[in-house]
Amino acid sequence: MDKTYPTRVYKKLEKLGNTPDEIAENLRKENIKGSAMSPSSCPIATYLNTHSKTYNFSVGLTSFSIKDQNFHIIQAANAVPAAVREFVSKFDNGYYPDLKG
Repeated sequence: MDKTYPTRVYKKLEKLGNTPDEIAENLRKENIKGSAMSPSSCPIATYLNTHSKTYNFSVGLTSFSIKDQNFHIIQAANAVPAAVREFVSKFDNGYYPDLKG
């Protein structure tokens, strides 16, 4: 993994939307769903995992981790954009029930 990869992932997350509602709409367009309170299978992690052939991701309220194919953490504690933080918080608290799956 090159040094710029976490930055590229951050930018990919930024492109999901500027608000939690925009993020939810963009996830719906791609038919992305996930589980609440589950960093490895929340909709944001599912989105990143869907777009990566090499790495696996887990996404928490404030950061994301990059894992290899054996799920060993390669790089932890990469910050997430504010809109992603807000989306994860709302999703974990019952908003966007149509994205649960």
